[in-house]
Amino acid sequence: MNMQPSAVESTSVPGVPQHLVIGGGGTKSILAGVGAFCGLKKNSASQWDSIGGISGGSIPAAFIALGLTPGELLRLSVRKDFQELLASRRHPWRVIRQYISQKGSKLPIKALMSSQPLGDFIDEMIPAWPERFWTMAMADIDKIGRCQIVFTSQGVFRYDLEGERVQLSNTPPSVGLAVRASCAIPGVISAVDFEGMHLFDGMLTWDGACPVGVVGKHYDAEAPHITAIDVGELDNWFGVIQKRYMRYWCGKVCVDSHLVFQSWLEKGVKLVSTPHFNSGAIKLDYSAKEKWKAIKAAYRAARDSNH
Repeated sequence: MNMQPSAVESTSVPGVPQHLVIGGGGTKSILAGVGAFCGLKKNSASQWDSIGGISGGSIPAAFIALGLTPGELLRLSVRKDFQELLASRRHPWRVIRQYISQKGSKLPIKALMSSQPLGDFIDEMIPAWPERFWTMAMADIDKIGRCQIVFTSQGVFRYDLEGERVQLSNTPPSVGLAVRASCAIPGVISAVDFEGMHLFDGMLTWDGACPVGVVGKHYDAEAPHITAIDVGELDNWFGVIQKRYMRYWCGKVCVDSHLVFQSWLEKGVKLVSTPHFNSGAIKLDYSAKEKWKAIKAAYRAARDSNH
């Protein structure tokens, strides 16, 4: 059944526009994003002119922009089986062999899993693009280099490393396609084809895992009017492996992304840093108890942040 926007939350914001950004982090971002949003709403910080996110963070951002209430978000997050969102596609050796055989392309287009079930789920629940929602994916383009592909209700835009903007389309694709593109981790989740480009996880750009820079340039937003929900990184051995894996695919483009994020914080971005919970970004078999634990931890972090 399609979800319709709730009448509880108004889309009009008096005064200076406010913006919410949910950082990437796989399935952890879904739970952290929902919990932190509920905590912010508890503090009456829920009137946003734009709501966006990348990678796993794009999923709660889309539902928040749709207008779901905290109760609806919580029920959906806890009841939905994350294992249904990805489908096994290939054996690891086939992915490695495909990558080695590719010519003129660094990133593996095919991967271990397909996100088609995720796209189908999103499109069933959100058939029309929410006005305030945005997400971002990455594309390597010949003679241009690495670019950010920003999806909004006003269309699709390409930004290069120098900040030059080109509008690729006046209308957005389906929400499901855009979310799938932003979640496509090389070698793990297959790339998404769009307008002749292979799109990958938005975390693989110079703005890093919590891309407040996208809001700054696309919506001309100033730092004090941006609230960022950052999932952070695991500080155990598995976290180190994840970080090195993503850094490998990032290359030189996002080596200093943490410094970019830090500069935004110094300018006044309101940060909600959610507590670490001991799981990888692609953990799919969360129990209801584990989900509640993660959501509650993020809720408390946001509630106590005074934003």
